[in-house]
Amino acid sequence: MGIVSIQAVSEGMLLGKYKLMDVEGLKMNRQFCMVEKRGETEGPTKIFRTFITKSYKS
Repeated sequence: MGIVSIQAVSEGMLLGKYKLMDVEGLKMNRQFCMVEKRGETEGPTKIFRTFITKSYKS
């Protein structure tokens, strides 16, 4: 048994090698840091930052 991202085992899951399990009451937190140049952020970086900050649920 182990804890990995779904992306890391997606092929194995499609082939039926792995099973996704929800563990009731288990809460895991991740911490993300974002670094960018000074000034206005544009393009994909701005879209990603907006997605992360608006999608985050504590």
